[in-house]
Amino acid sequence: RRVLFRSGLVLLAGSCATVPQGKLIDPQDLTRGTYIISTPGHYRLGGDAIASGLASGSPAIRIASSNVTLDLGGHALSVRPTDNRGNAGIEIHGVSNVTVTHGTLSDIGGAGVLLVCDLEPPARRCANMAFTQLDLRNVGRQGEYGDLGNVFNRPFSGGIVMFGRSTAVPVTGGAWENSIDGVLVSGVTVRNDAGQKHAFSGSPPAGGMNGLTFASVSNLRVEESSVSGMASNDAAACIFLGRTRTVLVRRLTCNGATGERNANGLDSMANVLKPLAIKKNYDVRVEDSSFADIHATGARGNEALGVELNGEKFVFDRVTVSDVVNDSTTADGNRAVGIQIV
Repeated sequence: RRVLFRSGLVLLAGSCATVPQGKLIDPQDLTRGTYIISTPGHYRLGGDAIASGLASGSPAIRIASSNVTLDLGGHALSVRPTDNRGNAGIEIHGVSNVTVTHGTLSDIGGAGVLLVCDLEPPARRCANMAFTQLDLRNVGRQGEYGDLGNVFNRPFSGGIVMFGRSTAVPVTGGAWENSIDGVLVSGVTVRNDAGQKHAFSGSPPAGGMNGLTFASVSNLRVEESSVSGMASNDAAACIFLGRTRTVLVRRLTCNGATGERNANGLDSMANVLKPLAIKKNYDVRVEDSSFADIHATGARGNEALGVELNGEKFVFDRVTVSDVVNDSTTADGNRAVGIQIV
């Protein structure tokens, strides 16, 4: 399965390389509201762009067609401060064979990239997605996104956020289907400046500020990437996995996740709902990666965990965990752990 998936990505990349320059996106087009890509092809951003005129909750760019390559051309895409109400940079919904590459997404209140894919009908499931050579800076400070209703009951924000849906997950084994299948994240940097904290709403707040969020994704590969500076008044993590299956995390550097309640390098939510909901991950390999400066702060500090995985069939090879700190002095401040398997 892994070999087929990797081969598929190579073919996808090769096909993109043979396509002409394709459609040039004029940066001025992004000042008139959401730019919608509705037909297959190769699209290239023609220069640095500041998106404006966005409706509340609408992204700067929406990819609404399968078989699309969006090449940012080495340029930066940001959102005008007065338009920044949690709008995502790039939104992808219910399509397949999409590549986003080679550029910067910066100063975006919502997620840098938001991918949503439902389970039904099967023809609308998403496959073969690639996100490469991207630099995400100061993203996810305001946007809050709920998943499709069958994994978590809390919002998430951050750099790249992917929400799929799963068929029923068994207590043991990997026999279930996810609506997102085949994702490559390579050469991606997510970094927020000090003091850029996401203040989740609610009382008490309940949400996760993550560099990379994956829910209901199969055949996921994250490599040669880094996350730093995630901070939240609730939970923060460099990478979050929920109901993922067949995952390789290789050469990931995590530095700095600070949450007032929970802080994690690699996070996954345990089975805590009643009645019990299966939220496990299956077949995850983490290698040549490091997780450092994981910090739970204040009286709400419940746990600081370098790596937490819920599920079965995990492999850790050459993984470094350091500086995992829980500041809490209350009874709730009960964990500061390097690696925890639930």
